[in-house]
Amino acid sequence: MASSRLGQPQDFTRDMSAAQYCAHADPRWIQFYEFTFWERYTLATAYYFPTQGLYQQAYTDALVQDWQGYVNIFGCMTDEWNKAPLTFKGLYTLNGVSVSGKWENGKIDILLHPNGASNIKLKISTLTGAISVAGEKNKLKSFNAGEILILEFDGDKPISVFN
Repeated sequence: MASSRLGQPQDFTRDMSAAQYCAHADPRWIQFYEFTFWERYTLATAYYFPTQGLYQQAYTDALVQDWQGYVNIFGCMTDEWNKAPLTFKGLYTLNGVSVSGKWENGKIDILLHPNGASNIKLKISTLTGAISVAGEKNKLKSFNAGEILILEFDGDKPISVFN
């Protein structure tokens, strides 16, 4: 699942599709079944395994991740996701900021709630061009996609990031 953290959407797609090798996986609820022997065509000795959280982590890391010391949003957008509307809500970063967002045809609308944080070190991946900002303490109005910058919260007011 490292492919989602490394921003490699083709590898991420391959990794996720490999995990669901049969009709006995439930992609809607991201539930998987494991087998104790080589023949994977039967459920005779199948058991449900709780490591599905690993897969959920890979999906959320593809959208919002902070393991490199900054929050990277849309860091691993697959071709399929680029073409479809996508929404997420309340993904928390290590410094407590909650991130909610929408993606539709390359248009983004992201809301950052501070939850006590004074700032957020941010990067918006996948896109090119100018990204607009509203609600930033120092009145920053825009930045370039792919650029890493620090946005300052004005108290507990959220910051909106959009294009």
